[in-house]
Amino acid sequence: MKKLMILLLMFSFLPAAALALEDGVYRDKAAGYGGDVIVTVIVREGKMTELTTENTGGEKSEYYLKAEEALAKTIIEKQGIDGVDAVAGATGTSESILTAMKGILEQAEYTGAPLGTVNRMVENTADGVEITITDEDYDALVPPEGR
Repeated sequence: MKKLMILLLMFSFLPAAALALEDGVYRDKAAGYGGDVIVTVIVREGKMTELTTENTGGEKSEYYLKAEEALAKTIIEKQGIDGVDAVAGATGTSESILTAMKGILEQAEYTGAPLGTVNRMVENTADGVEITITDEDYDALVPPEGR
């Protein structure tokens, strides 16, 4: 019994496992001030490598830029949105980015399908286009190793 308790205590201090994500480019949007906020994330080798945002309203205010810079860095570092807080002074934009990220993480969740058996529907909510990715399409979408 003591051994079990010790093991449980040891595992309770381990960090949460990172999400397993499918390689690809993912986009989602959320309502923001002066237009929608569109977030684009690139996943390579199961990890988020790049996060960018755009404001359909055109200009990016200083508050928008503050939220964009801080959240992009933190989300990439944490490989998710768990424990990521809104940026002080840019709460509205932060919430828009985090809402879009939730949709992206749902889209990018790894299904466990081996390469060559991909056949799933992805809805690009940024512009309402639905795309079906088949086995043949997948090889064309994933860049060769080293890129």
